[in-house]
Amino acid sequence: MNEAQLPLPEPPHTFRDDVRGFFAFARRDHAMRLRLSVAAGLALGAGLFMVLRQIPQVADLVGGSGRESKLTLQFPPEDDHRPRRNVDGVRVDSGSENPRLLSVMVENMVDARPISGLAGASLVFEAPVEAGITRMLAVYPASSDVVEIGPVRSARPYYLDWAAELDALFAHVGGSPEALARIPLMDLDDLNEFSRGRYFWRSSKRSAPHNVYTSTEVLRQAVLDLELNSQPDAGRWVFKNDAKSADRPSSQEITVPFSSESYKVSWQYDRDSNSYDRYQAGALHRDKDGSPIVAKNLVVVYTDIEVIDEEGRRRIRTTGSGQAVVFLDGKAHEVEWRKKDNEDRLRFYLSDGDLPDGSQVEVEWNAGPTWIEIVPKSTRVVYNE
Repeated sequence: MNEAQLPLPEPPHTFRDDVRGFFAFARRDHAMRLRLSVAAGLALGAGLFMVLRQIPQVADLVGGSGRESKLTLQFPPEDDHRPRRNVDGVRVDSGSENPRLLSVMVENMVDARPISGLAGASLVFEAPVEAGITRMLAVYPASSDVVEIGPVRSARPYYLDWAAELDALFAHVGGSPEALARIPLMDLDDLNEFSRGRYFWRSSKRSAPHNVYTSTEVLRQAVLDLELNSQPDAGRWVFKNDAKSADRPSSQEITVPFSSESYKVSWQYDRDSNSYDRYQAGALHRDKDGSPIVAKNLVVVYTDIEVIDEEGRRRIRTTGSGQAVVFLDGKAHEVEWRKKDNEDRLRFYLSDGDLPDGSQVEVEWNAGPTWIEIVPKSTRVVYNE
């Protein structure tokens, strides 16, 4: 695909003259004209058949099943030997594999929709807050270009642990009392809109508190201004190439019932692009700019979640271990999640992958966005194998 196409050489002059002479003769002969018409029709039909045969290959090239114009032109894995970016496994130039990471608290309340910037995130943690509403910690490489992220909302303690494991800048607007008390005690690059308002803006088109936004460009400036541009110290996951088309199932659907229908999430597998389309409240979930939200990997993490006060705030266990289900390449894998402490990287191990030394095999991920859905142990997540 990347090879230059050389122009076809001009046919020799003498051959062209011979052809012209032949057709001049044919114009004077009725039977010859009839035979030529039949031959031309057969040649045209054969050419059209060959062209139509190529159309599926073009659809594969753009990653399109005709559903959502997801252009995913990618280098064939065997042609691209550049290093993988730590956060999402995407191939990048040497020296760019460990970028500064930017994390943002993004709300998902019905009044805040449509949300901005989720489609551009490399990693997203989604978990419940008060009243069964979900909120996301969206993570971006500092080199990415996402022009609007938000609405940005307040912090909760469990999101701090996920930002800390990535050594990411943590952008938010205030927080719960527990979260605000914990932040100074953690080794966390904090960016609170209450004290660092210049790195956020409030939209006049939205009402408070659903009107605070930021962007990766603004957050990059914060990293420079506050001298937070050190290389992140976060462990990386293991990445692999996508499964071959022949090894992918035709479909898969996962339903995550966080609470009411407004927060019911489903993911539908697209075999052509080998990715999952996100649906929320029964409709395809799109960013405000119309971009569909797509994941290459999806994880459902089961853990202990309890309501701790009259406001309905949650306590979510983020460390230790527990059960999870990983979805990639159209297949489900029951796994174990582990995280030793709040700064340790959350990792996933195959339940049936024991090695002779007793250790377990870590999950290998596809390159691209990963969404992690955090749910109580009692949640009934429905999916087909």
